[in-house]
Amino acid sequence: MTHPETTFKAFAEIIGCRPSYVTELRKSGRLVLTDDGRAVRVAESIARIEATRDPSRAGVAERHAAQRGAPLATVGDDAPGGDVPEEPDTEGNPDYQLWKARRERAAALREEMRLAEEAKEYLRRGDAAAVVAEAFVMLRAGLEALPDNLAPVVAGENDEGRVRVLLAEEIESILGNCAAELRKLGQGEG
Repeated sequence: MTHPETTFKAFAEIIGCRPSYVTELRKSGRLVLTDDGRAVRVAESIARIEATRDPSRAGVAERHAAQRGAPLATVGDDAPGGDVPEEPDTEGNPDYQLWKARRERAAALREEMRLAEEAKEYLRRGDAAAVVAEAFVMLRAGLEALPDNLAPVVAGENDEGRVRVLLAEEIESILGNCAAELRKLGQGEG
């Protein structure tokens, strides 16, 4: 008998498991539900469960089947699921292995970033942007204040060489303040 759609409890009976396992499958996104989310699409759900099965747990499934005294259930034409394709080769299951590898890589990258941040080798984008913005605010303020700070001093000077020295010292002071602010990036301050 073919079951295109059924309740969660009936689906548990179809695949021969407890309703709590069906709830676990639903929470992990391994079931295909109807549009309203109240029923299970049997054939599609069985196919997704098989496609996302962890090949490293095949021994556990076989041991449980042996304890029940029944062979390990496979989904096929004679199974309650009806016209569902045979169980795919889980050892070479690309979906499971691909997503497992991606999840492990993401976890490793997160850990590397956390360690680099603790070692002050990594700075979050927001923190870096705040330090750079502060440095440029200081640079702009210093340059805008330059005429007001130097005009009275330079106005009384007759020596062109002395005017150049005064301008160079003031510009160097402004750039030094900006550089000090940018050094915070290298020290991981913000």
